[in-house]
Amino acid sequence: MADYKLPDYVTKRLRYFNNQFLQEQDFIDEQNYHVDRQRRHNRLLHSAGVADGLDVTITGTTQVQVSPGTAIDGKGRQILVPQIDSVDVKDSKGELFKQGQSVFLVMSYTEPEVESDPTTVGGPGATRWLEQAKFDCFDSGSVPGDDEIFLRLAQLEIGENGKVNIVNTKGRKIAGSKTAITQDSIDETLLTQAVRDQLVKRGNLHDHTLGNGAQLKHSNLDLGDLKLPENRNPHNTTAADVNALSLNGGTVKGNVTIDNPGRLDVLGRTFVKIKVPGVFDGNNKISNTGSLFVVNTDKNSYALVAKISATDDDVPLQKNIPPAAIVGIASFDKVHGIYASSNTGTPALNVDGTALINGKLSGTHIVDTFINASGQRLTTGDVVKLKGTPVTRFRGQQNKAPIAEVTLADRENDTLAIGIVDGKAFRDNALPDTKLESESAFIEDGEDLYLVTLGVFAHCKVDATEAPIEVGDLLTTSKNPGHAKKATEPKLGSIIGKALQPLEKGTGEISVFVNIQ
Repeated sequence: MADYKLPDYVTKRLRYFNNQFLQEQDFIDEQNYHVDRQRRHNRLLHSAGVADGLDVTITGTTQVQVSPGTAIDGKGRQILVPQIDSVDVKDSKGELFKQGQSVFLVMSYTEPEVESDPTTVGGPGATRWLEQAKFDCFDSGSVPGDDEIFLRLAQLEIGENGKVNIVNTKGRKIAGSKTAITQDSIDETLLTQAVRDQLVKRGNLHDHTLGNGAQLKHSNLDLGDLKLPENRNPHNTTAADVNALSLNGGTVKGNVTIDNPGRLDVLGRTFVKIKVPGVFDGNNKISNTGSLFVVNTDKNSYALVAKISATDDDVPLQKNIPPAAIVGIASFDKVHGIYASSNTGTPALNVDGTALINGKLSGTHIVDTFINASGQRLTTGDVVKLKGTPVTRFRGQQNKAPIAEVTLADRENDTLAIGIVDGKAFRDNALPDTKLESESAFIEDGEDLYLVTLGVFAHCKVDATEAPIEVGDLLTTSKNPGHAKKATEPKLGSIIGKALQPLEKGTGEISVFVNIQ
């Protein structure tokens, strides 16, 4: 019986002569010789990875496609994708991944190879071996460890219902050449004099001063005792050489450093121009764009403090400032501690979380987000009412704010009336706009808590046992503790707000417009 297994070492090459009788094993050995030499070349002289193509794009809600291309794995096997291949983003059990999961699309060589093309003449059997790529999707915690056999093509970010939201191919390996540079591979005489002058030669004899005779030995770069200037500053750089800025803590005047730990004083205007990417936290939760990133690992301190005052010592010590990432202090009247401004179309201040204000809140009016479902253009000043359609979109922290549809108010004494148009709202894409489960937060007896006293809110417990609740119904308290009900006989002072969603019977949780009256 023929042996198709490729040996670890193929040392024999077929020799042909006249009247030779060839059998099937001879042809197999002939192929094995060339396959072995090709894979040995790829394995020893090339690094594993993508050689060409194999771009990954989103084509369906839970599907991606891989473009034609070629890769080489760690065993030197070429993996060829001859045409566009679609991949369902599912786990090994055929189930969709969950929202928030980081998933890797992995490609590998089909092992064992597949028999193909049945013979049409002679005895039965397959006439070809089919070499093809195999695609799998793994959660980031279960990706096979050998990334030279299981080549990672892309990292996929999964949204609601297994939807693929983002494809990131920056982490894939690119096939290349393995170049061995030996000690004598490049002779110094082959380099130009200009190049040789810039190279470090003979260790401590290297001249850092472009030929003026002063030599700096590399061994002097040991920091050693930081209290000894000769061990910290082998170039003898003075404060004046760096525009009187002290980078080791202290106020600089001329060439004299005055001890003042934790301080860096800039005497005059300093312009900082930074052109670097932002910072990731390991899960890509921090934007990859930005100019300056300040990190302070002490949770009881501040990352950045900005203060404007008459003197250096003018610090408002009477104010208790808690730990914070950014602190803004103004000691002058009519001067802002922090001022935010932006062009039309973008919020000047976006707070993702709870805003705690200890003092006066000076503003004009409070607005909530709704959807224009009137079929026409609305303008500032239009009086609108709830349309009564189901709420399908939510926004804000934990999506606690429902976004209901409104239309022009067109009847007298309409209980569906909800407000007056201010202007166009900003679209918030921080979270998918579906309703989330309410947070399971428990406030113990004696603890402080936040209450919603005005505005739209996605979670209100209601009881429709006595009467069904329709959109626009006024809500009041019920005998069921912690639940609201339809106000069939509205009484001033007992109205909690207005229903934004219906409940036909029983108890449940609906979205409401809170307006105590």
